[in-house]
Amino acid sequence: MDKVTLILDDFIKPIERLHSKDCKINKYNLYYDETNNFRKFWIKNGRLNEEKYNTFVLGGVGFDGDDNNPNLFDKIDLKPGEIKFKTLAKGNFQDILKSSRLNIFLDSLVNSNYFVHFSAVDVMYYSLVDIVDSLIFQGEVSGRYTPYVFELKSFFYECLMEHRSRLHGILVKYGYPDINLEKSRPCLREIQALIKNDGSLMSQIIHSLIEMAIREESFTLLQDEDENILLSDFHQFYLGVIYNNIESVHCMDEEATIQSILDEYELVYNGNILTKVHFLNSLADRRIQYSDIWVGVMSRYFDFVKMHDIPEMEAIFAGFNKFQKQAFNNINTIINRSHEKDKFLLHQVIPTYILRRRDWMLEARLK
Repeated sequence: MDKVTLILDDFIKPIERLHSKDCKINKYNLYYDETNNFRKFWIKNGRLNEEKYNTFVLGGVGFDGDDNNPNLFDKIDLKPGEIKFKTLAKGNFQDILKSSRLNIFLDSLVNSNYFVHFSAVDVMYYSLVDIVDSLIFQGEVSGRYTPYVFELKSFFYECLMEHRSRLHGILVKYGYPDINLEKSRPCLREIQALIKNDGSLMSQIIHSLIEMAIREESFTLLQDEDENILLSDFHQFYLGVIYNNIESVHCMDEEATIQSILDEYELVYNGNILTKVHFLNSLADRRIQYSDIWVGVMSRYFDFVKMHDIPEMEAIFAGFNKFQKQAFNNINTIINRSHEKDKFLLHQVIPTYILRRRDWMLEARLK
């Protein structure tokens, strides 16, 4: 079968235009693992196959030039063999910070020359906010509210998350995301009932856009989509990290489904076929194992931020012991150091109300 040629220049040029003053394409060696890849997000037998909405994280460690770092496992008392996140820690974010093994690993990581990178995706958010895009690009108002797009999506999603069971019922009833002309207006009416009408600017805009769409007889919410398939696979997120760091070498943990999909593409950049993407057996390279640990930490980090607002987090932090505080501070040090190095190393598809909590977390320093 002939491969599909994907010209990556088409993806990179908009990024360069957006960050023209400070955009520099760097060359790194990036190692990856993943967590919460449930392969496909869909409605089956009247239910979502994944109802926890855990954050998908693809990422790991990286370095410039040659890797002269010591073995980060040397100081941990472990049996020989493959080391994974679950070898070091188990439980939620608060629980894993208590692990002496994870503390040793994080301390070694902070004192190494490695940086970290990740792409974190709230899969439910990613699947639902196409609704907002359809609303803001309708008819005569098309593009008018583009400056508010991320705040509108965030407000829309936050409202829906307050009514999960009702939302699930709507998605099932209308076969989301295949919302054709006939289904668009009744579906929008039911979604609108979940949106707060609190007088805020975002609330006013969303309700106004929905009313406008309902009045427009030809408005179609979403079309030419597969019924009940919110996300057919995760390969687009792998492509995303590749073109975000197009000049880097990408070494990923073996994942048969993703490998077979990516094998269907011929990736081309600057007229050359890209040959810098490799899939490695994690047993053969401990940097893949480091990456497994890092994405495990990040998965629980983002789950924690999604579950707790700032006052709740402050109360939880007040009860941390010295091991939890040390681990927490080391995680923030690694993230902030990596962001200062290159902001393209950290990529998030997450609502802004969650990102504001994350920003608060990153500024926290526990004593």
